[in-house]
Amino acid sequence: MYGENAGALRTELSTLLRQHRIQQRIGGPGIHTVPVTTTDAEREQMGRLIQRYRYGVLTWCRQALTFPGPDVGVSRRGRAAAQDVELRRRLEATFVASGASLPTLAELTTPHRFALVDSWRLAARAAALGEHDLAGDMAPGQLDINQRLTIVKDTAEIIRGLIVLDRRYDNVPGWESLVGSTRLERAADACAFLTAEDYTVDRRGWRPPATTLDGPVRPGIAGVIQAEHNVLIHLNRFPNALNFRRLLDSQRELSTLLAARATGAEPGLSARWHRRGETYRALQRQARSLGGYVGAGNQAVAEAANAISRLQRLPRDTTLGQRTIRDISTLFDAIDLRLADTFENGSRERLYFVATRLPRIVDNDGQAIHAVRTRYVPITEPIHADLRRLVRDQLRPRARQTDTPSGATGSRRELSEAIQHRPPSRAPGIDL
Repeated sequence: MYGENAGALRTELSTLLRQHRIQQRIGGPGIHTVPVTTTDAEREQMGRLIQRYRYGVLTWCRQALTFPGPDVGVSRRGRAAAQDVELRRRLEATFVASGASLPTLAELTTPHRFALVDSWRLAARAAALGEHDLAGDMAPGQLDINQRLTIVKDTAEIIRGLIVLDRRYDNVPGWESLVGSTRLERAADACAFLTAEDYTVDRRGWRPPATTLDGPVRPGIAGVIQAEHNVLIHLNRFPNALNFRRLLDSQRELSTLLAARATGAEPGLSARWHRRGETYRALQRQARSLGGYVGAGNQAVAEAANAISRLQRLPRDTTLGQRTIRDISTLFDAIDLRLADTFENGSRERLYFVATRLPRIVDNDGQAIHAVRTRYVPITEPIHADLRRLVRDQLRPRARQTDTPSGATGSRRELSEAIQHRPPSRAPGIDL
């Protein structure tokens, strides 16, 4: 996630910013009581390695300023927009003028014998991992303006730290200073003090894809959660209309059974699950004429049947712990959202149809019973408004306010303080 990788990057930069007398920390000359353990050529080699690590961090900063959207200028005052554009322009000039290259995979994964160089390695590794966060749900159009401003502010702080380190490492043999660092620092300072603190962006970014919980059936209520989790995973494949109706029925029955078991212990929870069951009952009634052969869904239906059968085999006095309630509620919301998206996608792409009766004139042919003529037509608002309204207003869960992650301000405050860090005095007896 963005918060995890960007936080790791800020932590390593804070560590580096609190380290002074750089030559001595890579085995070079410092004070007479500490021997020199590296040659100028070795220190130059380490300096070039650090520059490759720094280039990896600059790459992350460049992508963070250019990839997620919308731009600050879309709905902010012109001054804030100008600050964002200026920082992006100055960073682009510095990035293009750099003579370094990206570190190799071996350089990112192999620890270094000097702690200072290894901190650079960890920072570059966090930046490389963080590049995956800037796609998916952080792609252009996925973030609101406050989240976008928070990313701009975070990036500006990291750039400020890199500029401080760039000047501190000037005595390292073969060190290449950042081109245009003064103007880049001025642009970063302007963006670092933007009033943006929407730290919910820390929950965005890349996550490993969820997989089914295979293996033996888990005991107790955990087996029900296992099957319901697998239903959610198998819903990644579009179900045909028949299996969609079966899924509606299975969720109705599962919610009704769980509501009955939670009546005594959790009345409020029981009422909420009962309302969910009634929603699926109404959906099942409205979707009884739903048709469509395109799709799969057999595995999702089978896992839904497993969840019901496992729940029915449990003793009636099985208690539902708080963690169990949380897991079931989370799965219910996710499945509701997935089914709502599935229906809307099926109706929009004309993969689901509804049966409508066609008027006909019955001939006097002597037969007492005549079959009703039906025709399957695409789902449109006038024809099947009730079904669409149920999916939109009742099945789809309401958007919840995302909580700010705990510790979201810790690494940010630490980096801001580290940028202003001053070296300790040279008083006798102080360990460097």
